[in-house]
Amino acid sequence: MFRMMDATAAVLFEPAGLTVAVPAELVIVATEAFSPASVAFSQSDDEFVLDPVRLAGDPARLQTAHFSSSGTAAPTPDEVAALGPGGDDPEARARQGVVQELNRAGATGEDPDMGVVVQHLMPGSTTV
Repeated sequence: MFRMMDATAAVLFEPAGLTVAVPAELVIVATEAFSPASVAFSQSDDEFVLDPVRLAGDPARLQTAHFSSSGTAAPTPDEVAALGPGGDDPEARARQGVVQELNRAGATGEDPDMGVVVQHLMPGSTTV
């Protein structure tokens, strides 16, 4: 479970599974500042996905292309790693790698290592 020391917020769009032709922007204004270690997430009936995002302060701006649960939380780097994708989907593995690097950088107060980010986005990357 994510720790709730920083702003955490989520919404539920229904009917679940409905997709939109152009991704919509979800803006979340919280009563507390979002941690730089925050990650975005979406959850549908059959999958939970972490999405790359850089948050600090307020508000959070997230993209969503389907009706589901969407939001942000501030997990530890170990929690992000534990939520890694199962299977061999290259897009999911790349997204997870970028999320891990952004979360690591936010948690340590550093800038993301763009070499690590690029490595995860390269075709055939097996790092995560």
